[in-house]
Amino acid sequence: MQHWQQLLPVDQYRVTTKGMLSEYDRKIITLLYQPLIGPLSVSLYMTLWSELESSLLWSQGSNHYSIMNTMDLSLKEIYEARRKLEGIGLLKVYNKKEEGDKSSFIYELMAPLNPEQFFTDGMLNIYLYKKIGKAQFAKLKKFFCSEAVDTSTYHETTVMFAEVFSSSHLDSSLYIEAGDAERDLEPEEGNVFVSEMKQGELGGFEERFDFQLF
Repeated sequence: MQHWQQLLPVDQYRVTTKGMLSEYDRKIITLLYQPLIGPLSVSLYMTLWSELESSLLWSQGSNHYSIMNTMDLSLKEIYEARRKLEGIGLLKVYNKKEEGDKSSFIYELMAPLNPEQFFTDGMLNIYLYKKIGKAQFAKLKKFFCSEAVDTSTYHETTVMFAEVFSSSHLDSSLYIEAGDAERDLEPEEGNVFVSEMKQGELGGFEERFDFQLF
């Protein structure tokens, strides 16, 4: 299907996340994902990320003319880069038809897999290994590893919560009155707590790949 059947320059979009991305996520995307999806897809991800305010989970609305000018790319290049982000689990796309031929999109940025998940994935790690070769793969694996802390010769003396806080404090903190007090503990309707983003899971292999044979 041609890109112009799916996306027009005038189509509006907003960027969102369900958690906060970190500088470590940026390193993972640049070093582990970029060899698989290419620099244009990484640049698109970073551009969408930059549209989010540091303390908010939603960007202002914009249209695809704007991102074409920002990245100096054609709509076809942006569409193809976006599809790679979707396919590898870094982006979810939601589409709503508007009046005429126009559409509006929500681009939900997903966190990358953490290094342990990536290097034990069984699909992405093999793909990366074949893409960059044994030497570079070993170098990247070493970059994302650190010396393990050996506590086997130590005796853990960490105290428990109940050992630190008095019973009277526990009694007052663990029980609240029914009604309004319970609602005070939850976010307001339509809001969510800001936290670290959960990694997206890859799917769609089952129909195309014989895992039993593998």
